[in-house]
Amino acid sequence: MGNANGKGPVVFTDAVNLDHFKLLRVVGKGAFGKVRIVERRDTKQSYALKYIRKDDCVKASAVRNLIRERQMLEELEHPMICNLRYAFQDDEYIYMILDLMLGGDLRFHIQRKTFTEPAIHFWHAEIALALKYLHSHGIVHRDIKPDNILLDADGHACLTDFNVAAYVPKEGKLSSRSGTAMYMAPEVFERRGYGVGVDWWSLGVCLYECVYGKRPFTAKTEEELSHQIRCEDPEFPRTTPTVSDACTSAISALLTKDPAKRLGASSFSAFTSHPFFKDLDFALLEKKDVEPIYQPPREKQNFDGAYDLEELLLEDNPLDSGSRRRTRKKKGREGATDAEVREIEMYEMMEQYFEVFDSSAMEALSPGTTVACAARLDMPAPPSRLRPDYANSSYSSSPGSHSTRDRSGESPMPSLQSNSMIAGHGHSGSISTVTQSPKLGFLVRKKAGKASQEALGERYREKGGNGQGQERVRNPLPTSTLHCPLRTSSFVAESRRSLLLLTYSQCLSRQNPIPMAIFGSNKQNAVSAQPAASTSDLALNQHIDGIEKEETAGRSNGRSWKKWLIIGVVALVVILAAVLIPVGLVVIRPHTSSSSSSSNSSSGSSSGDTAATVASASSKVPSYAKGTYLDFATWTDVKDFNLTFTNATVGGLSVEGLNTTWDDSAQCNENVPALNEEFPYGKQPIRGVNIGGWLVLEPFIVPSLFENYSLSQGIVDEYTLSAHLGPNKSAEVLQEHYSTFVTEDTFKEIAAAGLDHVRIPYPYWALYTLSGDPYVPHIAWRYLLRGIEWARRHGLRVNLDLHAVPGSQNGWNHSGRQGTIGWLNTTNPNGTYYGDVTLEMHKQLATFFAQERYHNVVTLYGLVNEPNLMSLEPPVVINWTANAYDVIRNASFKNYIVYGDGFLGLNNWQGKFLNSSYPKMILDAHNYVIFNTGQLQMTHSGKLGYACSSWSAMINSSMDTSTGFGPTITGEWSLADTDCSEYLNNVNQGTRWEGTYATNGVNVTESCAAGVNCTCTPANADPSDYSDMYSQFLSQFAQAQMIAFEDGWGWFYWTWDTEKSTQWSYKKSLAAGIIPEYPYARNYNCSYVADFVTDGLSDLY
Repeated sequence: MGNANGKGPVVFTDAVNLDHFKLLRVVGKGAFGKVRIVERRDTKQSYALKYIRKDDCVKASAVRNLIRERQMLEELEHPMICNLRYAFQDDEYIYMILDLMLGGDLRFHIQRKTFTEPAIHFWHAEIALALKYLHSHGIVHRDIKPDNILLDADGHACLTDFNVAAYVPKEGKLSSRSGTAMYMAPEVFERRGYGVGVDWWSLGVCLYECVYGKRPFTAKTEEELSHQIRCEDPEFPRTTPTVSDACTSAISALLTKDPAKRLGASSFSAFTSHPFFKDLDFALLEKKDVEPIYQPPREKQNFDGAYDLEELLLEDNPLDSGSRRRTRKKKGREGATDAEVREIEMYEMMEQYFEVFDSSAMEALSPGTTVACAARLDMPAPPSRLRPDYANSSYSSSPGSHSTRDRSGESPMPSLQSNSMIAGHGHSGSISTVTQSPKLGFLVRKKAGKASQEALGERYREKGGNGQGQERVRNPLPTSTLHCPLRTSSFVAESRRSLLLLTYSQCLSRQNPIPMAIFGSNKQNAVSAQPAASTSDLALNQHIDGIEKEETAGRSNGRSWKKWLIIGVVALVVILAAVLIPVGLVVIRPHTSSSSSSSNSSSGSSSGDTAATVASASSKVPSYAKGTYLDFATWTDVKDFNLTFTNATVGGLSVEGLNTTWDDSAQCNENVPALNEEFPYGKQPIRGVNIGGWLVLEPFIVPSLFENYSLSQGIVDEYTLSAHLGPNKSAEVLQEHYSTFVTEDTFKEIAAAGLDHVRIPYPYWALYTLSGDPYVPHIAWRYLLRGIEWARRHGLRVNLDLHAVPGSQNGWNHSGRQGTIGWLNTTNPNGTYYGDVTLEMHKQLATFFAQERYHNVVTLYGLVNEPNLMSLEPPVVINWTANAYDVIRNASFKNYIVYGDGFLGLNNWQGKFLNSSYPKMILDAHNYVIFNTGQLQMTHSGKLGYACSSWSAMINSSMDTSTGFGPTITGEWSLADTDCSEYLNNVNQGTRWEGTYATNGVNVTESCAAGVNCTCTPANADPSDYSDMYSQFLSQFAQAQMIAFEDGWGWFYWTWDTEKSTQWSYKKSLAAGIIPEYPYARNYNCSYVADFVTDGLSDLY
């Protein structure tokens, strides 16, 4: 890998390389590349360095796109484009250095605030100028979206990311589907060919998104999205303030289905004269002489600070960790498979085509310099083995994805035989040799005097028997010649060896050819050039060492110990700085082996749980973190935690304790796909279980934490318990509970029971607490992340359940605080504030769980558990839910979002959150017969029949969008037929069943079917004491509910285990034989409902 540290004096007369730049912080990452700020050491000028690992590029089959992007950027120079300044490569990476845009991307800004129309139309006018420039050069960008629009420090908009850009054929159209699906024009989906008009459509989508905060077309599937884009018109929702008619007119004109009539595509003058844009002076705008409406804040970063420590702490070969270079082991073609040969050729292509580019050297040339360039020779087609990688298209249908390949004919990756071209006259009257390189360029070698015979042939070096290079001269082939004036504004002047490169495509037929690059002879002396779009594929059938290839073997050897000492000191300073400045860290590396532990994780009592291990890890914790939740000395359980200190965060949430690798190959049982395969939601039911009472205390699940207090002490929930114990004792008690109530065996047993999902309730204080909160912050977060990793290890998918939100959403003890409802309560002065805080938490959470490592395991994301819409105002909660959905999607979380029915009744959600606007959303209902007196009073036969018929009908109605919402799950249910469990109705509260439950100080009447002499004794007995008929009823009641809820998208039992309550514990009921051994192997099917009274089962219990 390349590095700028520890190499001795930097020689700026050498070809540009990483030594010339000081590496600063990482500011972004893509599919296989990263972006960081760099500073050129001699000029102190700052740039953006985009660096891509070669291995990742080859694996993604993205070599061709990458080279094409670089070629295009070398030809372009415009104020509204993020221009290329340097390009080079080393053994491990390829590098492109571009203009630095400190204002961040447009996506970053529109996710964080709403902008005025003047600011929005200013940005889009500037991008329109960039499009005009690109289209005039025959280039279509194909991926216009807010992510690819960057703001400079002053607020001017610039276009970036040319990875899928293409030349439009002079005679014809493009046809491949490349770009981001939600921004694609109708003609792309229709496969009737397209041109530059697609960029104007995408600009219209961006304009709509900036104005309304959402995209005009969204869908669950590519087919639905294609239909919407091709056949439907965008909706213009009412807003406050109202969107102007001129703005909506501009959006409509840009989103015109017919590209010939689309604004901008028809003529640029039509765009500039449109009422929405006509007040702008586009001539001044293009010179950046118009002051931007919005200036990004200079006092803070305008990008996600989630990447800066990633290389330092997680990368095996961080870019700035040392001066080592890695030499890729070269493989021979003999005996290699087609795939291996293709991979070898990809590496060779990068090495040959990605040559040094240095725009700063242009100053050595005077205006008007001309060189000669030759017309191309006809060449045979590429070898057939290469065509799959270079000619075929590949399209990812998921919104937000890029194609990595293109169709044949759309700016093909060019290749040439190594034939010579006739030389012409060069600068100042000297003779220049123009040779055609095997790497697609024209090498112009300037001569000080008369022409040499070598100027008429191609020179190259080949290894002699003694290993030394010998020059050979090939006879030139006769060709015609063209003279191309050099534009010094985009041409690079001589480097150390006075070697100039003139691109092949520019010497063909362009009106104003722009030579592309210059480089020193210590590299192979050519760069791949983009041919004219109308040319056919060219051959790549020879691989020859470059002209005057410099012998560099041994340059990296012999470093002195002094240099290593300097490296160590510098690295130590960097590490200390990184530790003291909390910035984001993304854990990015999937693991393909069966183990997901790192070498620093603690995975067993034999070593990881020992005091010595913890003491050693804690000794490395910096002083500022001592005694905090980041200090391992405060952890009472370290099993399977990574004990390498980090204060890094993603979305502001700590990653400490996580291992850097993971494995998604596990399969919980043979009836469901492995994690790394897609679960067929809607076609196969979820069969899951809640892990209740763990991270959010619930008294009836863990009564031992509450039963030792007197009634007068008022310890009834986690709030009062934490307040009573105080922060230190609470942390001690809760860590003991977290580490013992749920272990890895919990997840192992769940998978062994035939279940395939877990719903994990967690509280808001796992993130942080609010002023006055007695809760213990942060600690639950660590256990939640470990629980997810254990679920992953055993092939279980996770439904994240935010079970307790600020202010309490229902006033019940499992919301953290029993009593009044504060969250979104319009009568509470903090109600709106609590809702806003919850949205901010979702932004953090969604950012964290949008990471690649969670995509296969965290497949369901709950907004808030059981908001009590019987007390709260439904419109307020519905509006909040819509906002929460947008927040989560804007944070790039792509899996399913779950919202609760709020006990309104499933039929009342018909028409809400339509899939066209809110794709991948699921309605969650919690179904019990014990909290409603009418249902509680039903006989055993009545309850069984209710499950078989009424619940089944209710679920089916909800699944039908004409009568209900659509996708529906049952997030909670149990086989309990009474409310007899201790503390179920709150601590020290009685039961409805026995008539000891008080409402407003008055006990309710007994609620068993008999109405008198109701008793909880049988229900609370050990299951070994159940009568045979009672066990039969409970078993059939459980299976009937499974059947009914599988008419929807499935179910989650509440809960996996309790300390005492058998009927609320799936684990205990399974052991007692009243839950089927496997939920998919049932022996009851609702075909009959027994008369249990006749069969001897009393309705007193």
